[in-house]
Amino acid sequence: MKLRSLPMPTFGHMWFDALGWQSDEDGRHSIDPSSLPFAVHHHVSELGEDSTTYSPLVRLSRIDEAARIAFEEIEPTQNSEVPVRSRNLRISPHQLDAAASCPRRHWLSTRGGLSPEAIRLNISSEHPDDTASANVGLPPANVIGSIFHRLVEVGLANPGSPGDPSVPLPSQWIEPSSDRLGNVNVIASVLEELMPPDADSDVVTNLMKKMSNRIRSGPLGRLTSGEAWNGEVVEGLRTEWPFSLRYAFDVESTDDIWTPNGTQILASINRFVFSSNGIADLVLCTKLEDGSGAIRAIDLKTTAAAHLYAGWNHPLLEADGDSRHPAEEDLLKQYRMQLALYTLALSHQERARENTPSGARRVLPPAILSATTGRLIVMTEDEIATAIEDLDILLKGLAKLALCGEDEAAPPRLSGDASHVCAKCPFSMGDIRLCAPEGEPLGLQPRDESA
Repeated sequence: MKLRSLPMPTFGHMWFDALGWQSDEDGRHSIDPSSLPFAVHHHVSELGEDSTTYSPLVRLSRIDEAARIAFEEIEPTQNSEVPVRSRNLRISPHQLDAAASCPRRHWLSTRGGLSPEAIRLNISSEHPDDTASANVGLPPANVIGSIFHRLVEVGLANPGSPGDPSVPLPSQWIEPSSDRLGNVNVIASVLEELMPPDADSDVVTNLMKKMSNRIRSGPLGRLTSGEAWNGEVVEGLRTEWPFSLRYAFDVESTDDIWTPNGTQILASINRFVFSSNGIADLVLCTKLEDGSGAIRAIDLKTTAAAHLYAGWNHPLLEADGDSRHPAEEDLLKQYRMQLALYTLALSHQERARENTPSGARRVLPPAILSATTGRLIVMTEDEIATAIEDLDILLKGLAKLALCGEDEAAPPRLSGDASHVCAKCPFSMGDIRLCAPEGEPLGLQPRDESA
């Protein structure tokens, strides 16, 4: 073996000098491998056939697993003086119904740290739900919703209180305002504020007028014009009502940390607190036939807006009469957790006012206002009571997911009839599927060449 001649000696040179190995006249070293206390190989291929290169994540995971196995028989460190703490978690109202329909989706976006956006290789591709809007020259459904919500906020009439309100209200709730939902100037102002630059203003204006007329001729139009509906008369209202809600309950859990000497308990968790800040589209304060005051949360939905504009058939547009249509039942089920949260926020507010001189209002079941039909889809007392119970169960389940250890597996994928919600899940949509119904493939999806 002849070492290379270098101006700066390498570790090999220094190693040879340290061992006292002298070269011959030609600068070569004669080494007898059998006399060495370690194996000497001529090439890396002599070490074996496996030359797989592992990523840093895999190497660290294997080191971590080996360390855990080495100390898995060690009992967790017991500390009699561990602090007792509560765990706080924020959750948005719109996350509740998605979490109720699929806990795995909630886990992926929170514990999994994934962005709740569909992965599309073609940025210009549209979501199937927006196809109806695009076919008639309308912006996407979410943009239509934002525009009409803003129009209702600034254009909905407020008849003001017909006399002394049954329960006192702030001045901004009872200040009279005229009906401006169909006002061309108001619509133009809202479109200038929110409409995308590539949208057709004439088309969107036409749709806004159609939905405005539906609302004005429906129950809400009657109420906001000062008429009675279903035994109620409006005393005041508030569009875009902001609320803040804290929901707490007892739990039994611990904050643990892994150490080479076993699991160490950092704190005992005895209480979990959910906090939610949101905005309800509309809150109506009314006087009932017996003279008592009531309050109700109303959520505005623009489902089937493109179908209304184009004159196409849609189950929701078939609703008629006093009975609830199956499509309206589905709409209530889709947003029942969000409606329960609004009602819970109102209940906490009114409960805090029970012992005040002004008194409190009775909290009525919430409703969905369908902008495409003008109908108020009101929950029954039994339905909202069950929904609030289910909300309590849901929040306790989400708390359990938040408190579980890092080694806990994600909730299972949906299967059977429950998997129909996967069609609108961002982790299942797009060109790369991060989740899908049980049994369906994940990853890159094949392109439809026939399209």
